[in-house]
Amino acid sequence: MPLSTLMTDMRVRPAPGGNNTTPLSGDAGRSLMKAAFAPTGFTALAIIVVMTTVLITSDSDLTGIFAAVGATWLGIHQVTLPISGTNLGVLPLTVTAVVFAATYHFVKRASSAVTTTKDAGQVIAAAVGIPLVMTIISLAIVKDASTVLKIDTPNVLQSFGWTILIHAVAAASALRKPLWKDLAEQRHLPEWLTFSAAASRVSAITMLGLGSAVTVMLLAVSWSDAADQLFAYNGIGAAIGLGVLSVMYLANVVVGVIATSVGVTITVGEGSVSVFANEPAAGPSIPVLTALPSTEPELWWLLLLIIPATAGVVTGKSIAARGLKTRELYSAIAAAAVMQAVAFFVIALAAGGAFGVFGAISLAPLLGALALLAWVLCIGSATAGLSLWLREHRERKERRGDVERAIAEALAEEAEQKAKTTAEASSEKDAQAEKEDKPGKKSKAEAAEEAKVVESSEKAPAAKDTDGQDAEEVSSGGKAEATAAEPKRGRIVALTRKLPTVPFDVPSIPGAVAKIPSKVKSGITGAGKKSPTESEPSDK
Repeated sequence: MPLSTLMTDMRVRPAPGGNNTTPLSGDAGRSLMKAAFAPTGFTALAIIVVMTTVLITSDSDLTGIFAAVGATWLGIHQVTLPISGTNLGVLPLTVTAVVFAATYHFVKRASSAVTTTKDAGQVIAAAVGIPLVMTIISLAIVKDASTVLKIDTPNVLQSFGWTILIHAVAAASALRKPLWKDLAEQRHLPEWLTFSAAASRVSAITMLGLGSAVTVMLLAVSWSDAADQLFAYNGIGAAIGLGVLSVMYLANVVVGVIATSVGVTITVGEGSVSVFANEPAAGPSIPVLTALPSTEPELWWLLLLIIPATAGVVTGKSIAARGLKTRELYSAIAAAAVMQAVAFFVIALAAGGAFGVFGAISLAPLLGALALLAWVLCIGSATAGLSLWLREHRERKERRGDVERAIAEALAEEAEQKAKTTAEASSEKDAQAEKEDKPGKKSKAEAAEEAKVVESSEKAPAAKDTDGQDAEEVSSGGKAEATAAEPKRGRIVALTRKLPTVPFDVPSIPGAVAKIPSKVKSGITGAGKKSPTESEPSDK
């Protein structure tokens, strides 16, 4: 199937249970086409323009233009070029980084159309396939030109390997979110691997930034030597060419500074450089290489050790901020250290190599990777442990503060409740006292009223009976009524005791006969049967 058909016929996966597929929009299709062809097209076009300009300005014919373009394409992809019986393996890393960034950029723009691992695989295959085709064409051109020019055919496996590695890593990095999400679900990968990759990316950027700053500082210190080499040849063209060449190899120098900072020794031809020792030797007259020290080690060189230490701190702090458990935390740090060590090994391997008659430049990729692994693992673990302790301490402090606030709120609420209860009790007490005061006032009023009644009763004339004894009893009864009056029952009893000598009709006094003794009762009853004539004298 043609690649263009593959790019435009990709489908967006339907929802689960759906049967219809929706074709990609025109913008998504164009983005996929750009991801496949744009990096290769722009790189090839730039190579053609530069090589044509160089050949024209150097008064050379254009006979070997195609061989130059093919060799340059291979050189950009870090393929060792055998020229005139010597190998050129130290190739400009800055241009390789630009090609990597171009592939990353165009694939990133097409990532919105990628929803599954299969889609990501198709995009990565397209991003790698076109450059690989260009590599095959370049190998064929160089092989054909080797019969005329002083250039041999490069290693085919090395050519394929570097081309696939550069573009595949760039495309996979651009598709890391959709690719990793689907892959993690399928393979049940732990989430902390994502945190490790993110921390490694931040740490790598930090190291590159610090290494670049140190390189610029070294070039500034040795600016006079760099200027002498830049203008060592007559003509502005030579100065421009050396300046462009220095920029192209600037990334190689930055990687060398980083390699030196981790504590290993790098070799430049017959010389060597480290933070602990230095053996200068003759090298190519490229202005950017004046950054290499030519004196004995100085004390401030040890400050370069800050670069890997900073990488470890950044890694540990970045992973510790994810809130992982202790085991997952240190597993993530170990994974990040391995990722950074592998990346350093690949980049240091690409930055070094054979350098013609000057020998070889080695940035100690294996030892440097192991040293960086140790730096990141130790410093990162210490930083993460400290961050974890600080986080737990902060959480304990926050919990203590919460408890203290809760206690203060409880005490305040209790005090408020107590004050409220006290106020209610005081209010109830006042109400009770008010209730007790009202009956007392009433009894005093009643006592005053009774006193008035007694006073008026004393002033009123006493009632007189015909019988002196009865009047006396009434008078005594009136007095007793003011103080302690004799009960009426007592007066009735006293009256009934006199009844036997009084000839009156007993039945006219209800209840009197029943309480009179039996002997008297019979006499009273008999007397009651007498005639009215007999009772009248007695009455008188």
